[in-house]
Amino acid sequence: MRLAFAFALAATPLFAEDFHAAAPVTAATVFPDGALVTRTITLDLPAGNHSILVPNDGFEDLDSLPRITASSGVTIGTLGARRGVTLDPAALFTPAQTQAKAQADALEAEVTAQRDLVTAAQGAIDALEAQRAFITAIRPPEDGAEAATLTELGALVASQTGATLEALLSARQDLRAKIETLEELQAAHKAAQAAFDRLNPPAPINDMLTLDVAVAQAQHATITIELPAYAEWAPLYDLHLSTGDAPSLTLERKAIIVAGFDQHWQDIDLTLSTVAPSNEAGPDMPRPNMASIHTPAPLLRNEMLETMRMADEPMLNVEAAPKAFTATAVIDGVAVTYAYPRKITLGQDPTILTLDTLTIPVNTEVHASPRHDDTAFLMALFTNETGEPLLSGDGSVLRDEHYMGQIDVPLILAGGEATLPMGPIEGLRLSHTIARNETGDTGILTKSNTREQQISFSVENLTDETQELSAFYPLVFSEQEDLRVALSVSPQPDRTDLEDKRGVSAWDMTLPAGETKTVNITARLDWPEGQDLSWRP
Repeated sequence: MRLAFAFALAATPLFAEDFHAAAPVTAATVFPDGALVTRTITLDLPAGNHSILVPNDGFEDLDSLPRITASSGVTIGTLGARRGVTLDPAALFTPAQTQAKAQADALEAEVTAQRDLVTAAQGAIDALEAQRAFITAIRPPEDGAEAATLTELGALVASQTGATLEALLSARQDLRAKIETLEELQAAHKAAQAAFDRLNPPAPINDMLTLDVAVAQAQHATITIELPAYAEWAPLYDLHLSTGDAPSLTLERKAIIVAGFDQHWQDIDLTLSTVAPSNEAGPDMPRPNMASIHTPAPLLRNEMLETMRMADEPMLNVEAAPKAFTATAVIDGVAVTYAYPRKITLGQDPTILTLDTLTIPVNTEVHASPRHDDTAFLMALFTNETGEPLLSGDGSVLRDEHYMGQIDVPLILAGGEATLPMGPIEGLRLSHTIARNETGDTGILTKSNTREQQISFSVENLTDETQELSAFYPLVFSEQEDLRVALSVSPQPDRTDLEDKRGVSAWDMTLPAGETKTVNITARLDWPEGQDLSWRP
């Protein structure tokens, strides 16, 4: 059941004074699908009963009441809310908001002053334009002046025209410079205002959380409120495989973190946890389990084929691109937590933090799956002896510092074994051929259906050195008595039913440079007439 604070105060004693305070997030424990944040109120309180009002940010629609603690001598009373409280937003600014607002205001003042300079420069140009128009309008007297007078007048007009044009040129250059400065200041002010807005400052009218307190004696009080919030994190890995005589795998562990919409947590203490509090905290008790039978509706052949086709299609995995920054893991038997060693600022833009770096000795093998791939792949096999689990996440593979692509890193428990792909070996080329497909008995009447399928796959070594590899292929099998399967395989596989997967087989090959090895498979399937075969070679 969700709780909502009523926007009214219950009948309470009269309070000596209302205090407005900011309650910024000062610490957060971020889980894979949520967060627990600590908001801290610090203010000077006189002795007596008071009501503290803080912006109602993140307190609505809570699953449970927040946990509130206070410094010695402060007793917490009623928790409530008020709607539409009008006040000066600056009274609730955090230090970061105060600094950002001051910078934005200072730039705004510079923009205003520079705009005045541009206006004055434009006025000077207008005055010079008027002066030039006046000079060019001068004409000699109509009553016939003396030649000396006309010469003197012409010289005056010429000199004044030249001086005015020179002054205009200088004034226009000055105006352009002032306009450029104005545009730079406007851009800087816009950026500063955007930076202030990203800090989510309070509005002039706010819904406020009210907290009634009794103070034994005047003091500088600290009150913390712990409550859920939205945020999430996921592991990221850079996997550096160093090949050679003693191959090793270096894992650079990172975390990508995103806070909730319109959230900005400035200079907080950050802890990352693997606990998933959104999961159930108790068992799902059994319910009655009744069995029944029914006649299935027939599935049309084309519907079956479409179902099979869709089952083979990979699903798209769309990822958001992240921004980049060491923490050690703490294991308490219940979860793994990472306490980041410095203050951090989080917002709704993704942030990437470096956790730590681990180096693990590995063995390398080459695996090939000719049924699906064109090349073989280098694999890293290791035991997780770090003493802690490696969490599942996205990984970037670098082999001898060459980027090979992205992989999904599975959860690898402490002491667990893992095999991770480390990119293709392009010089090992694979081919897969279905050579012939014969279906049905000869004759008009048949008592059974048959299908004979010839399959082959090859591995060609185009590198300049001998390659040791394992080629994997699933051999067809049947668990139905009426469906008989006969196989002829040359050469025979070295291992079968790998990892308890029926029919999955492996051929261990030593392939000199320039050579090709081929495996030939003939499968014959027989089944009663009237039945359909479901098999994809």
